[in-house]
Amino acid sequence: MTRVRDLESQIAELAQAEADLRIHDQALAQLNSRLEMIEVVQAAWSSGEAPRLEELKAALEDEAFATEARLQLAAIDAELKAIGYDAVAHDAARQRRKPSRQ
Repeated sequence: MTRVRDLESQIAELAQAEADLRIHDQALAQLNSRLEMIEVVQAAWSSGEAPRLEELKAALEDEAFATEARLQLAAIDAELKAIGYDAVAHDAARQRRKPSRQ
């Protein structure tokens, strides 16, 4: 009778192990699916977006962007300097004119 109980216990343990194996197989399948999706996205990024990012980094480092706007800004800065404009003093005056909130 002890042998029968031992075998029934082993069968129950094996049934639980089989159920656990199925759960882990499903989890593994889901993870493999996610990995494939990530690899597809990564490949798309590498072939399309990554080179563009490098172009943009280079443009920023070389300051080779918005040339016309940057020239206009430089001209405005030069005009402000020529007339003696002081942004700090202007901000301070603006703060003094604001009504105090008490």
